[in-house]
Parts: sequence; C-alpha cells; structure tokens
Amino acid sequence: MGDYEICHFSIDTVAAYDDFINRYNAPQAKQRSDYDRIQWWIFNNPIGGYYACAYNNTELCSTCYISGKYLRLGDRCILAYEIGDTWTLPHHRRKGLFSRLVKHCTELAIQAGADLVYGTPNSQSTPGYQKLDYQLEWRKESYFNLMPAPMNILLHRSKLLSSSIGDINHKNTVNMEELSLSQYIEKTLHLNRTNHCTKDYLHWRFGSSPIHYRFFSLKILATTLFIAMRKSTLGSLWLLYVVEYFQVGEDKLTSKQFQCALRKISNHHYRGHDGIYVLTHKSTSSSPVFAIAKRGFVNHRQLPICYMLNEKADQTIRNNISSLFESFQLSDCDIG
Repeated sequence: MGDYEICHFSIDTVAAYDDFINRYNAPQAKQRSDYDRIQWWIFNNPIGGYYACAYNNTELCSTCYISGKYLRLGDRCILAYEIGDTWTLPHHRRKGLFSRLVKHCTELAIQAGADLVYGTPNSQSTPGYQKLDYQLEWRKESYFNLMPAPMNILLHRSKLLSSSIGDINHKNTVNMEELSLSQYIEKTLHLNRTNHCTKDYLHWRFGSSPIHYRFFSLKILATTLFIAMRKSTLGSLWLLYVVEYFQVGEDKLTSKQFQCALRKISNHHYRGHDGIYVLTHKSTSSSPVFAIAKRGFVNHRQLPICYMLNEKADQTIRNNISSLFESFQLSDCDIG
C-alpha cells in the first residue's frame, strides 16, 4: 500500500488534472475518465466536485469521484455529494485502493459541508461500501427492467444491422410531441425529483452534458407522460435509457399502457435499438423468457443506494433518509 499515492482534482486544478492524465498517457485511464464527461460532471458542476486517483511510478491505478448535489427534503435543500466511478486496474485490485479512495472522497465531501454522501453501487462494489460503514437503502420495489427488441438483437448478432442507434426526427402529433429542453423544463420543473432542481440546474444537467438527451410528452386518456431518454450500452446491447419519467393527470397508467407508450416513442424517434432500459416499481420472479412473453420485460437488477451521513447531520435528516430517496430516478445519479 505504501507504493501508491493519492491525489485529487477540482475546478481549481483542471490544468493539473490535464497534465496528470497526459503524463501517464494510459489509454485505459483516458477511456475510463471520459474527459468530456469528467469536465461536465465534476469540474463544471455548479455545486462542485472532486476526481481522486491512486497512482504509482508508472501508471494511474484506481479512480473515484464525488459530484455535488442539492437534495430536496420537504421544504429544505441539503448539500450532498454523489460518489462513484470506483475503478481499479485488474493487477492493482485487492490492495486496498477502493477503500482508500472512497474514504478520501468521503472526507472531502464532509469537509465541504455535505450532510451526506450517496451512491448507486453495483454488485461488485456494494460489499466494499458496506465494509466502510456506508448504509444501504435497498428500495426493494425498484428494479432496472429491460424491455427487449428481440428482432433487433437478432439482426445485430447477424451483423445485418448497424451496431449503433439512429435518431429519427418524427413530426409531432396531437398525442405525442418531442420537446425542446426549455419546454421540458417548463413542464416538469415543479415535479418531484430527489435532486433539488432549479432551471439553471436542469439546464446544466441536461443541456451542458456531452450526452445527448431527447425529451417527449405523450398523452394517454387523461394522463400526460413526460420522458427524458438517452442512448447507451449495457454489455453488448444498444439500449434506450429512460433517464426520468413523470405521469401527470387523473389516472395512473397501467404497466401495459406505460410499456406501450415507451415503445411508441422509441419506434417513432429511434431506430436500431436492442431494447429499453427503465427503472420501475414492477418486478418478476419468473424465467426471462416467460417474463418477456407475459409482461414484456425482464428484471436486470435492483437499485441499492448507499449513503454515509455526516456525524453533524441533524435529526430531521437522520429520520427521513427513506423519504429523501422516494422520488429517485436515473437523472438523480450518474447512471442517467
């Protein structure tokens, strides 16, 4: 462990970060860092952030970041930092780098005045956070579900379809409309999000990102569905991620109506995707084939939220952790 050094970078040390990455000239580090995304998510974050690295004499070995957020708790707005991007080169694993970087970033967040630090770990990193006394909010009713497009998957495997998702600029109709970012913000600003959202925050979150988002509204009976989507990959699959969605109206859509709405948007505005990836409150314990045939989707995984409270956090925050994450969607974390 003594062979590794820990450093971190912020908006005030971007030039040093550039020099650090270029000096090591590690392709895997540059790819993992995704320079444009790091610039946006951390260095250009209006609330602040830090990117931490472990390195030795020859290479960048491990990374972790924290990204500033304001979270909504009733009428209050509390400062938090999201933690993530915990990655270590294979030959440097099991040497304590994950723990050192997570501790380092957690301390940076607490020193910055955060009431808590939270993240959305995968199955590999969840035990590591637990060992560091992070608590888990499992949200047992929330699942990442995959709505596959079997024919496209088959065509991709047969090399008969381009391995990317195309955009289609479909004309708006009476029931379905593609919205500009400004229109989307105007229509959804008042709706519940875990992140405390202002117009400026949403313009930063969706408008300054290197990720291309598209926004839609779809009217079904007396209910309007607002959706933000982006293209991404999951393993070898090319998917449409539903970053966030809101139902506004008198009637709550059934699972079948919701699926039909997502497929209608995807079929009219995208081509060549292998399916739709969405966080819902529906799960199935049946086999994947049966689940797809019966429900139209299959579970991928649950969404655990890990968190560490500042010891100075007041009792109101401590008593309302579960409600703090009630409205949590992918737009509230780096998955979206």
